[in-house]
Amino acid sequence: MLSSEKTRVTTCVNPPTGIGMWITYQGLAIMGGDFQTLAIRLSQLGVQWLAIRAGQSERTSDWSRPRAKECIFWMREKGIRVYPWWYSLPTTTTKQLAMVDTLLEDGADGLIINAEIEWESLKHEWHHLARRFAREVKDRAGERYVGHAPFGWAPLHANAFPYKEFGEELDGTHPQLYWTELRYGKYEDMMDKAVPWWDEHEPRYSPVGVTYGKGSALAAKVPGKFEVKHFEAFLDRFKDKQSISFYSYDNADKSCLSLLAHYKQAADIAGQGVINRVKSE
Repeated sequence: MLSSEKTRVTTCVNPPTGIGMWITYQGLAIMGGDFQTLAIRLSQLGVQWLAIRAGQSERTSDWSRPRAKECIFWMREKGIRVYPWWYSLPTTTTKQLAMVDTLLEDGADGLIINAEIEWESLKHEWHHLARRFAREVKDRAGERYVGHAPFGWAPLHANAFPYKEFGEELDGTHPQLYWTELRYGKYEDMMDKAVPWWDEHEPRYSPVGVTYGKGSALAAKVPGKFEVKHFEAFLDRFKDKQSISFYSYDNADKSCLSLLAHYKQAADIAGQGVINRVKSE
């Protein structure tokens, strides 16, 4: 039974902080061969938290209980928090809640709901469900973090998508600011037209940038070309955020990973968090 709809203030003891990285496809060949190697590589990039795909309504075999526990173990060895995410459908909330219980039992630091087009409705029939579902997930998680990762281009979706309901019931929002996914793939369009909406309506948001572009192995049809100058501009624009992250590690252009490694090395030498203030060579 889903909870009542009265809005409440959430509590959270372990929110994502610093640089985060998202993973969609869990082929270990892509990630370095095993979770231990992945943890080492992520730590070399200065990554402090990992959002890794757990499934869609139900767990995938890639995120089985043994694999989840192995991943969490090696990430914690490197001080990296783990927040499994899943693609959410409004028609499978019961299955999702059962999955949530197992994800938490694995020892995850928190959870992230990826709700998108299926939750849109101009008649708002899904909006009340979104609030109840988000509340139930948060109730199960207790003081552990629960966020959601909606469309970044909010001005286009704001009338139909339950941004308000998810945002009020959960601990944080991770808008997908994937500029290469836009029709013309322009970084400036995302920053100038979508970001102001988030600044006004959800100032606590934690932006998610993109690591790939047209012609990339796992997203060949993306319209926009990836340019590392935009990746660096994203880092600089959001340098004062508690957390920023990037989608995705398994599809990342080598230039952005090299830039993160450069920032991490500079921070290690300086002995302080200069990751967003050091210019690439």
